[in-house]
Amino acid sequence: TRKESSAASDVYKRQVLEADLALWLDFDDGVSTDDSEYAHQPECISGCPTEALGQFNAGGAFSTTGLAVPGHPALDFSGPFTVSVWARAEGAQNFGRGTLVSQPYGDTSSYDLSIQDLDGDTTYDLVSAAEGMGGAALDVFPVGEWAHIAVVYTPSHQEVFVNGVSRINSATPAISSQQADVVVGRFPGALDFGLNGVIDDLRIYRRALASDELGAVMRGAAVD
Repeated sequence: TRKESSAASDVYKRQVLEADLALWLDFDDGVSTDDSEYAHQPECISGCPTEALGQFNAGGAFSTTGLAVPGHPALDFSGPFTVSVWARAEGAQNFGRGTLVSQPYGDTSSYDLSIQDLDGDTTYDLVSAAEGMGGAALDVFPVGEWAHIAVVYTPSHQEVFVNGVSRINSATPAISSQQADVVVGRFPGALDFGLNGVIDDLRIYRRALASDELGAVMRGAAVD
């Protein structure tokens, strides 16, 4: 596990806080606690996620629940940023699609990471989309198995890593500068797209991480 003692945990958190971390939900200190230096106060949507076994210690189990992190200047991404998350699908998704993390803005999304069974093979596809983009899909989520997803965005480009391997490298429209809520576990709207699964160690960085840094994050370590 990542944290062997309280003292080690404190040292680890101080290291992580030095690495441009804008949001960190590790689910070890409660299902709605942000351990970044900003100490955001996530709000539960239709109830709070429950504690479950995570990839590292505890995780947050979602079904019809979600978390909304209120808009904040630290989460206003018009330049490069990185989203990293461990996730495990537990079965059929609500309305056929389960949201991992999204930052909705108006009638579009600044960014949206969701899973959806696009081909009926019960292995869920990761759907990654920036605003104004149809998205790109990867067949990477067998039910009941953990997968690590990292997406590195720049103003005109996205690269998607699955379990440390680059799987999508493509152009994308610029992401709007705004301070919308970051929503975890569901996408607010008519269908909600609630995740049926578990999320652990969700991190959002205010810069594009390099591949070696992504490897450290995937292992649950601090970024140097």
